[in-house]
Amino acid sequence: MAERSKSSAMVIAQVWSDWEIQLYVLLSFVLQIFLFFVGSLRRRSGHKALVRFPIWLAYLLADLVAVYALGYLSRHVATTTMNRDERRHELTFFWAPFLLIHLGGQDSVTGFSIEDNELWLRHLLNLLAQVWLALYVFWQSTPGDRLVVPAAFVFLAGIIKYGERTWALKSGSESALRSSGASNEAAVKQVVRIGAEADLQYSEISRCALCWATGVRDVFAGRKLHQIDSQASEKLTNNVAFEGLEDGEVHFKIVEIELGLMYDELYTKAKVVQTLPGAFCLEVCAVFSVMMSPRAWAFLEGRRCHTLARVVCARLQARQWWSNSMGQYNFLSSCIPGKTGLCSTLLTKIMGLLGAKQLWSNILHSKHAEVNKGLKDTISTFLGELQPESRVPFHAPPTSLSSCPSFREIIRNDFTQALLFLHVFTDLFLHKVGTPVITEETRGLMEVCKGMSDYMFYLLAVHPAMLPVGSNVQDLVAEAMESVKASSAASSKEQFLSALADGSETDAFQLTSKLFQEAQGVLLQQGQDLGAALKEVVSMWVPLLVYAAGKSSSKEHARRLSMGGDLLTFVWMLMAHRMLGDIGSVSGGAKIFIMAWRRRCYPDGQEVHGGAPISFDVFIMEKEVEEDNDRTIY
Repeated sequence: MAERSKSSAMVIAQVWSDWEIQLYVLLSFVLQIFLFFVGSLRRRSGHKALVRFPIWLAYLLADLVAVYALGYLSRHVATTTMNRDERRHELTFFWAPFLLIHLGGQDSVTGFSIEDNELWLRHLLNLLAQVWLALYVFWQSTPGDRLVVPAAFVFLAGIIKYGERTWALKSGSESALRSSGASNEAAVKQVVRIGAEADLQYSEISRCALCWATGVRDVFAGRKLHQIDSQASEKLTNNVAFEGLEDGEVHFKIVEIELGLMYDELYTKAKVVQTLPGAFCLEVCAVFSVMMSPRAWAFLEGRRCHTLARVVCARLQARQWWSNSMGQYNFLSSCIPGKTGLCSTLLTKIMGLLGAKQLWSNILHSKHAEVNKGLKDTISTFLGELQPESRVPFHAPPTSLSSCPSFREIIRNDFTQALLFLHVFTDLFLHKVGTPVITEETRGLMEVCKGMSDYMFYLLAVHPAMLPVGSNVQDLVAEAMESVKASSAASSKEQFLSALADGSETDAFQLTSKLFQEAQGVLLQQGQDLGAALKEVVSMWVPLLVYAAGKSSSKEHARRLSMGGDLLTFVWMLMAHRMLGDIGSVSGGAKIFIMAWRRRCYPDGQEVHGGAPISFDVFIMEKEVEEDNDRTIY
């Protein structure tokens, strides 16, 4: 029995020894096939762990397997090119150049994250090392004269393809974005006015996005509007395409294409495809996949290939450029979870022991909801009411909610605390008003309210770098969670909200409880119906979202593009088109977007204090205003 087991082990070892390199080459090929078909899914599904994790794993393993296989070939080149009868395998010398092609990666996935682009010099060093290694293997295993020429062409293709990947990574780095000049958009001569929804064409939307592509690239490079080339800045802030059009879907579609083009430049070989040498050396299928973009349509239109251009346009019109979803994270649901199974409890304890409790909590309680048309219209309408050209303050109409003393007191807190209090208030308000029979319109407003509230807290809990918050945000959230868990009414979320509404639970959320009691009087007991009350809550969240977008970082938006995109990025780009947010501000001269609570300021810098009701006020100013004791929170 022992001899039989030993004999079986020897057979397995011999089979592995004979087929080891073949298995490595086959595995490398399978990984490339997987990345080819699945890699582009992260553009619109990158927020899903079941999509993102396999792509990440294949992205890392593809390089690892190819490099290991090349190393194995270099050490066993004599044995891998001969079989047992000492007869040469005529095609094994192709393995080295094929592995070099695999190291060049797929055109749809050059970098997995924004940090990969910054490491392009490391990839350049790897390129030199692996090319030298492949050249050694190729030289040692070269067969007779009849296959030298095709083998040399394959080897040259491998070098070029690996070089393309390094070039694409360099082109997506921050320094390259800052140094890049105007792109060749010869086919796009002018911005097309989109004024009639009935006559709206996808080609017109694409033309607008292409006209603004250079300015968008500069914005993602971290430049402010006054630092951008005057021609690109003028195109970016020329809102003729938005005039007379109130459909938020179209506004978002334009930005969706802009961000899709930016994704291509940062994470694919689209920048390489635009050049003649790159177009020749890419595989036909990969070129077809990558070239399905508005740039391909503009290229074909510019060369009067109208039939092909219409084919590309039809294909693009059916293409989804982002996930069209926003993250959802409910604070109270994470503090007071419902019944959990034994498996979930065990995993939570294991993650706690591994020091990944917060990460596991984020995964467990994070969800995603669709960004519906109502929310897009609400955001577009709010931004459309801001007119930076007028150089006068724009005052949003005072709302009943903003007249509540507790609301003003909440806003005087820092952004993290204000957001947390208003998030819990929204939960409480919807819990109390959601029981009566409601109409379809009211249900839609409730979804918008809850969606925006949970989305803002999702950013606070999972992606705080997207918000204007301090480094201690996680500590503040953890402290608030502990206070909720220590509450006597924390046996269920509904019980806690009921206690909060009655005012019996006032330890950590006293201001939220007071605000709800005041809001009941001003929103529901003064003749307003439920729909009007919900619109008040929506009007509370939209300026918060707009403010957060205006203060956000371009680098964080670039990072989020690889994860399916983010609603905040869309708002940020829409604001850039209107010269709003920090991107449109300079010290001493340019306009700036400011949200104020405690004071009113005018373009000449004069401050007005008084008994006027405090509300969401948006100011378009010619210069920044110094903060004082009566400081502006936003």
